[in-house]
Amino acid sequence: MTDEEYDVVAKMEKFGGSFVQALAVCFQRADPNNFMKLKITFHEYWEEFKEFNK
Repeated sequence: MTDEEYDVVAKMEKFGGSFVQALAVCFQRADPNNFMKLKITFHEYWEEFKEFNK
């Protein structure tokens, strides 16, 4: 996981609702192939937390 990806996942875990927090755990546990599948499938959440500033 790159530093940028780590930051997105950390924001999902800290500021997301219960589903997004669970998704962050999935990202943390995913191998590279499944990580990409999650990014593609849940791209709306990924982009939201990529741009999230708090």
